[in-house]
Amino acid sequence: MRPRGDAPAGAGIATGSASGGGGEYQYRGCVGTGGRADGSGSVPGRGYCPLPGSIRAFHHCRATGRGERCWPIDAREEPGADNTGLRAAHPYHVGAYAPFFIHPGVKYLVTGATGFIGVELCRQIMQAGDELSACSASGRLLPDGTATRALDLRGEQPDSHALVGIDAVVHLAGIAHRSAGAQEYELVNHQATVALARRAAEAGVGAFVFLSSVKAMGPAITDQPRAESQCSLPDDAYGRSKRDAERALIDECSGGPMSVTILRPALVYGEGARGNLALLSRAVANGLPRPPADGGRSMIDRGDLCRLIRLLAARDEPGIHTYIAADGEVYSTRRIYDALRGAMGLPPGRNWCPRWGWRLGCGLLDLMSSNPEPAWQRLFGVETYSSEALRRELGWQPRQTLEKALRGSGEPA
Repeated sequence: MRPRGDAPAGAGIATGSASGGGGEYQYRGCVGTGGRADGSGSVPGRGYCPLPGSIRAFHHCRATGRGERCWPIDAREEPGADNTGLRAAHPYHVGAYAPFFIHPGVKYLVTGATGFIGVELCRQIMQAGDELSACSASGRLLPDGTATRALDLRGEQPDSHALVGIDAVVHLAGIAHRSAGAQEYELVNHQATVALARRAAEAGVGAFVFLSSVKAMGPAITDQPRAESQCSLPDDAYGRSKRDAERALIDECSGGPMSVTILRPALVYGEGARGNLALLSRAVANGLPRPPADGGRSMIDRGDLCRLIRLLAARDEPGIHTYIAADGEVYSTRRIYDALRGAMGLPPGRNWCPRWGWRLGCGLLDLMSSNPEPAWQRLFGVETYSSEALRRELGWQPRQTLEKALRGSGEPA
């Protein structure tokens, strides 16, 4: 994200001149002896105020592991690959070394703010000291009491003035873990997404991150991990609506100045997860026998996903970017089962039910369910994805696995 304001990268910021021997040196917004022309000053002069658009150094020094007091800096160079420091021009002297991570102040608009992913993303945004404009269908408060603006995407979009000054729009809102008609999926997941992106581009928003899904890629054809381009036709209304939204964003925003990222997360785990993970967690708590070791699927931790979203929102690279988000592990239903029992403090489960019993149970579930995907496939199929593009292009690495996340929370994912 480029620094905003009237201090272009590489430009000097001095408005006066220095006398020899470290005499008083006058800088824009800062008059005092703390900053010297030779760059040896270490504290702002009296009356200091940061330049417009200055970047804030993050309050943590990787080199020492300690939190550090710091002040805004006007960055002239990108941080080194190891992020241990930055050669930058401070607003009160030139060429000082700042051994901090840097963190650009980003103003976000987040839709779906009160959802499973939105709550964690908003928490991270506010913890980082960024500005947040949160929207939700209900308008209810976030867990910390932060207000959200009621925004029902079935019939409305944010006002134009609400997007003015926004650096990044993160579009999480959509219909996922509930039954809905094809028309409602189309309206909310597809049409509302494109309308929001169009308004964001018109308002001059720098980055638009759309949370799609691996379901937009359709069913897997092989058992190998899939890359972003390995798609088939989705077989349900949810997947089709996400695929149609992706295609429409490409048509709408290609060639424009806004950075548009289509992010396809695998199954997301974390405290309060819903859908199949929640069903399996309840079944484990109620004595489900240990399942066969068949199958495997990709997943990603909610916290890792939100950190990735913030990384993508800070990009300043126009064009369309599509990525898969997964933690690189392969989780069979048995592995998930074992992890859930461990988090619940239960002993290892017993594998007393034969495979034909599981086949029979899955057949009965299919008779009672309207889900077009067979229960055996949902539980024991192979659905794996590769995040190699993210690692290669952005150097992103997930921090969590399911087991680590469950040990950290002490509760089922």
